[in-house]
Amino acid sequence: MAKTLSAVATEVQVRLGDTAAAVWTAAEIKRYLKEAYAIIAARTECFWKEEALNDAASTANITQPWEEQYLPTGSTLLGVFTYTADWELDYIEGSVYGPTNHTATWEITNSYVPFIGKGAYDLPDALIQIERATWDNRRIDPLFSSELENLDAQYHTRTGSPQGYIMDKDGLRILRKVPVPSASASGSDNNFKIEYTRKGTAVSADGDSFELPNRYTKYLRHYACYRCLEREGLGQDMGLAEFYRGRYEAGVGRMFRRKQLFNQRRNVVMGGSSERLSRPPLARMPFHYGRVVQ
Repeated sequence: MAKTLSAVATEVQVRLGDTAAAVWTAAEIKRYLKEAYAIIAARTECFWKEEALNDAASTANITQPWEEQYLPTGSTLLGVFTYTADWELDYIEGSVYGPTNHTATWEITNSYVPFIGKGAYDLPDALIQIERATWDNRRIDPLFSSELENLDAQYHTRTGSPQGYIMDKDGLRILRKVPVPSASASGSDNNFKIEYTRKGTAVSADGDSFELPNRYTKYLRHYACYRCLEREGLGQDMGLAEFYRGRYEAGVGRMFRRKQLFNQRRNVVMGGSSERLSRPPLARMPFHYGRVVQ
C-alpha cells in the first residue's frame, strides 16, 4: 500500500530527531516532500498517460479573456472568440481568437449552425512532456510556427485532416492542430491523441498517497531531510544535509537507470526475443557472379 503524506512526514521527523516539531514544522516538511515528488516526476519521467484531444467544434461564449471573471455564478467557460469568418482577420487588431459561430454546444450538436473546427486546445495540467501525438492512429510531428508561416501565412485558418501540431505561438500549454480539423470526432474516427509524461497524482491532504512504490518514497524522505538540514537557523547541519542530498541523487539516478534498462529490453520483434533488429541486409549478387563457371 502506498504511503500517505502524513506517514512520510512522520518518518522525516523521526530521522531528524524532532518528533515534537520544535525545529521543523510539519507544514515545512510536507512542502519539501511535495517538492521532491514533483522533481522526481520531471527528472525520471516515470508517470505516463494517453489522452484524447478530440477534434471538436469551436464553441465560445466570451470575446476577451478578461470577461471570464464576470461570467454568472455556475456558468461554464466555453472559450474565447473574436471573429466568425476568415475575412475578418484583415480588420482585427490585437489578440485573435477563433473562428467560431456559436456560443453553446447544443447549437452545433443539433446542426443549427455549420461545423467550424477548433484549432487550439488547452493541454492537461499534469502534462510534463509530449512523447507522441497521433491522429486516427497515425503519428503526426511537432512543427514550428516560423516554418509554417514561410510556407503558408494563413495556416491557422486552413482546414482539413491534422498533419502536425505547434505549441510555440498561441500561449503557454496550448496545442494547435495544423490544419484546423474539418470534422468532429466520431467513435474511432478523427481521434487526436497525445501520449505524455505527467506529474504524479496530486498530494495535498494528509491522507493522500504518493503515486510511488514504498521502496521509492524513501527518496522523498531523503530530500526532505536534506532541505531541512541545509536551511539557516536552528538545526542546520551542512555535512549531514550533503549526506542526505547524495542519497537522494543516488536514488533518483537509480530510478532513471531502471527505466532506461526497461525500455532497452522491450521486445521489438515478434516471438519474444529481446534483441534489437539490425539494419536490413544489403542485396548480394549470386556467389559465382563475374566468374567463369564451367
